[in-house]
Amino acid sequence: MLRNLICILMLAVAPLALAQDQSPKRFGDLIVYFSPFNSSYVAPEVAANVGLERAPDKGVLNIAVQRQTADGPVPVDARVTGTVKTLIEQQTPLNFIRVQEEDALYFVANYGAPTRSILRFEVNIQPEEGGPVHTLNFQKEFFPDE
Repeated sequence: MLRNLICILMLAVAPLALAQDQSPKRFGDLIVYFSPFNSSYVAPEVAANVGLERAPDKGVLNIAVQRQTADGPVPVDARVTGTVKTLIEQQTPLNFIRVQEEDALYFVANYGAPTRSILRFEVNIQPEEGGPVHTLNFQKEFFPDE
């Protein structure tokens, strides 16, 4: 059931990510997909099952890491950490939750902004313990739900 709920969430959010030109980022053979969106897009039961907070001033950052292989992309169980900053440098850590389904692996984290603002994200991805850390930087305008 959780898998179906997560799939519905991803299908609902995918067009939003494409509309905002958030193309996956490549680090060698790694592909990092990222999608920030309002928490109201997450169904209450999905949020409860995963451990996300839904609120008008909360967003969700979804990260998926894959490695390109000869047989196609495969999920990577990476160490994912990060921060989000406002334009006036107020910084908040992103506490990622690992979500594993049958053949999929995601990392999701809540973030907040009480008013409309531009948020700057820095996400560190370490695919192997002791391996290199890859940093993903992007910004997103956040519109709290009314």
